[in-house]
Order: sequence, then C-alpha cells, then structure tokens
Amino acid sequence: MMSYLAPIKEKLKDQEVVFLYFAYLSPEDSWKNVIKEFRLWGPQVVHYNLPVEQQRLVIRKLGVESYPTLMLIDRGGQIVNPHMPSPENMQDFLLEIQRVLDK
Repeated sequence: MMSYLAPIKEKLKDQEVVFLYFAYLSPEDSWKNVIKEFRLWGPQVVHYNLPVEQQRLVIRKLGVESYPTLMLIDRGGQIVNPHMPSPENMQDFLLEIQRVLDK
C-alpha cells in the first residue's frame, strides 16, 4: 500500500493534511529504507519509530488491529474513519479525506 501514498500525498500537497507514519519494531535501517523507497517524505509527513512501550500505547489508544492500518483523524484529533479505503483506490481515498476537509 505504501507505493500508492506518494501520489496521494502529491495531490494533497496544498491541503491541510498531515501524513503520520508509525513504524513498529522496525530496525532503524529498514525503516529509513522504506521511507526512501516509497518517497514518504515532505513538509506534510511525520515519521515515528517509537520505543516498544510507547508504540504499544499508540496501538492501544488508536485500536490498531493489523498492519498497515490507515486511519483518518480530523483537526481536533478525533478518529473519523478508523478503516480508510485502500490508497490503491485513490479516488475513494481522496474523497474520504476531502469530506473531512470540507467540514
């Protein structure tokens, strides 16, 4: 799914959208290679490779059940869609984001 996110990020570059990526139990080199391979960088991108205990807290708080997990969180920090459409279907993915941006 990561390969579909770079073009989506490009389409949303002028919108108030931030992409948060959380690595889980990823060695530093692997994590950095994924960022490079899938062009997951830019002004709208934040990466976290948290220590195990902090990552487990994030997983519990957000209700992560599988990987990758794609969620949409609004400006107020509320999860508005815990099960985003696959970014492979760019149109549905973008429509869901636009729906929240329009609020």
